[in-house]
Amino acid sequence: MNRAVSSKCFQCPTFRAGRCSGTAKRLLATDAAPLTRKDKKEGDISSVFSTFSGRKIPPLPERFRELKRNLTTGFEEQIQKSWDELVEVLKVRTEEVASKRESIIPQLNYSDIRAGSVSPETVAAIRRTGVAVVRGVVPKDEAEGLLSDVRRYFAAHQFPGFPSDADKKIIYESYWSPSQVKARSHPNMLSTQSWMNQLYSADAGQKSNADPTS
Repeated sequence: MNRAVSSKCFQCPTFRAGRCSGTAKRLLATDAAPLTRKDKKEGDISSVFSTFSGRKIPPLPERFRELKRNLTTGFEEQIQKSWDELVEVLKVRTEEVASKRESIIPQLNYSDIRAGSVSPETVAAIRRTGVAVVRGVVPKDEAEGLLSDVRRYFAAHQFPGFPSDADKKIIYESYWSPSQVKARSHPNMLSTQSWMNQLYSADAGQKSNADPTS
């Protein structure tokens, strides 16, 4: 039977390492009075992203407050210190974003990736921002063909989306149309993803830590 973990559990090294053999079990947010399928009203993507619909998101149930309290008890000082450090970093980064605006996002051409000629400065910028715009990945004629195909596909099939008015719909809840699959599996797309993934690696002496609160 599930029950909330007491604050003493979080002081126990065995529990914090995930090796607790006691009867206490973390009470997950999904453990308390889960909704059944019949209780849920089917919606569209606007029910998840309130910026699309303007809907006000209701407060979370009280069980989430209790869950957070159980998770943070005994670690108040560490959490506050971590938060204060994050705020200071965000101040600097926010000012940088405000001054550079869209230019803060690195841009490069797929041809440079293929030729192995991406500059070290661009690589450093991508690693720092974690995002980039890569142009020319799919040749223009192929991209336009995929766009035409997906438009015909949506015209022939009914998909939920937002707005709900079919003539004004700009977001479709479709993820596996033929054109989408072709675009994601395009050789140039795959090689771009492979190149991006190789920009990140763990330090030689880096060790994983099973305790996220330390």
